[in-house]
Amino acid sequence: MSSIAALKVMELNSDLFNYLNKHSVDSNDLLNNIKRFGVERILKDYIKKIDPEEYKQILKDMKQKRKINKHFIDELNQLTNICEKRGQKLIHFKGITLAADLYHPIETRRFGDMDVLVDSDKLEEVLEIFNELGYKYAETQQSVSLNGYYIPVLEMLTSVCHIPEVYRTRQWNQQSYNIHCDIHVRIFNDSVSEWEYIKEVIDRAEKTEVLGNYHWLLEKHDRLIQLLCHFTKEHVDTTLKQLFEGRAIRDIRLSWLHETALFINKYSEELDWDVIIDRCLKWNKIWELLFGVLFLNRIYSDVINDSLIGKIKSHCAKTTLDDSKGLKHRALKSITDIDVNNILFGDIHNFYKNTIESVHWKGPIINCPRYTGATSPYNFIIEEIRSDTKTHIRRGSIIYGDPVFKTAGHISWDMNNIYITARVHDELFSRNKIENQSKDYFSVTFGNEGG
Repeated sequence: MSSIAALKVMELNSDLFNYLNKHSVDSNDLLNNIKRFGVERILKDYIKKIDPEEYKQILKDMKQKRKINKHFIDELNQLTNICEKRGQKLIHFKGITLAADLYHPIETRRFGDMDVLVDSDKLEEVLEIFNELGYKYAETQQSVSLNGYYIPVLEMLTSVCHIPEVYRTRQWNQQSYNIHCDIHVRIFNDSVSEWEYIKEVIDRAEKTEVLGNYHWLLEKHDRLIQLLCHFTKEHVDTTLKQLFEGRAIRDIRLSWLHETALFINKYSEELDWDVIIDRCLKWNKIWELLFGVLFLNRIYSDVINDSLIGKIKSHCAKTTLDDSKGLKHRALKSITDIDVNNILFGDIHNFYKNTIESVHWKGPIINCPRYTGATSPYNFIIEEIRSDTKTHIRRGSIIYGDPVFKTAGHISWDMNNIYITARVHDELFSRNKIENQSKDYFSVTFGNEGG
């Protein structure tokens, strides 16, 4: 890294620190905010002055991560080389390749798995390679294949962008390390009708020298869109997930935003924002783009200018977010109307209230349609809710008037509804409280579409 580039990285780090410091009441609050938003390693040199012991712990954690990263690099190279020999295009994004591109040292970036993108038409062949290497589904411990999961993989991919997490165990110096991987067929959770864009993304991928080997990476405009949409998706999903779980913690990771700022800084001369806007419009991601750039503009002094935000807002104004766009998009529009400072540091109850209203929460009674689709891996518990209380916003609601039951399951989206898919205790079925439903799964829809 050149001295000029290193200086610019220091300026971005300083912008982030100054923003958090401005919204902290004292050094303890500042340290808590740094931890809360997941940027300890990025701001470790500032932490050294605030809490030397915390700084030492960060260095210790990074040293341990450096050892583990060796296994990720070996695995990355092995997967790439085998897929190349088999004629399969394995595109790496996020994870260690992003860390190597933007951070020095690379263990500054937190990550726990690898993310790869493959052509959905070649998925079966790619899974055969992973199976030969000893990968298994993390949840079922079954060998990796299209039918090795308890829900057919191709059915799951109608509503999520990657197959269930897979892993394998590597041995080194008499120690075992699990390498986890998400195998994507899309870079967004889109409906089936919008899959075709990914063919263009795969065709545009760039073979790049990184970590001592040549790997396929997303083309730079696609990479930036993915980073911004990942930041937005994680925040919106986390926020709404917390709404339904009743947790009053917003644990958005500003580290994901910071690496977007680093990326824009590094590749500014190669990026064309008109291309980015055009692709976001084509992929129905213009609101996700707006959400991300609003954060960048607020926190960093010289990354996103006001004129670019105005241009993106003008496109958003022409985009009608009606019922056909789904609950999640209406929630996103509501959130982009809120100032970034209020999202991060404002009254959480008002923030939740506004978001609930934006998705037309109807409680306490909720519909229970038959649901046979795939689920996403967000675990939660629905607990007893009585009709004579006002606690239905806390979590769940009454099903068929029965006030005593507990279930465990997942929360998931499609383009128009929010579902809870839950495993129901046997005693609920024995009392015939649920009819014409699979014993294993059912779902509930929060509210009615269109208000």
